[in-house]
Amino acid sequence: MPSVYLETTIPSFLVARVSQDDGLAEKQAITRTWWDRHRHRYELVTSEVVLVEAGSGDTSVAGQRLLAMQGIRVLADSPEVDNCTMPDSRGFPLIVTVPWTLT
Repeated sequence: MPSVYLETTIPSFLVARVSQDDGLAEKQAITRTWWDRHRHRYELVTSEVVLVEAGSGDTSVAGQRLLAMQGIRVLADSPEVDNCTMPDSRGFPLIVTVPWTLT
């Protein structure tokens, strides 16, 4: 099963109210669709840095972000993990395939 690294944008887009900005609303919709229909095809992984960031800010929204991330494997800190948060060419920092084998 392929692995996908989730950074903070995923839970943020999942729990946020739909944006009035069309571009951002589209990204939220894509994220929600992927989450509902496709996440089960992957081993989802994240890092402690992402969990700390997702847990910051407004406490009720932070709790919702952390709830969305519940049960996702947390990778140990490493330079490889640090390099997983780069956005794609369209500016979508949604999912990044982990470029190494998880053991």
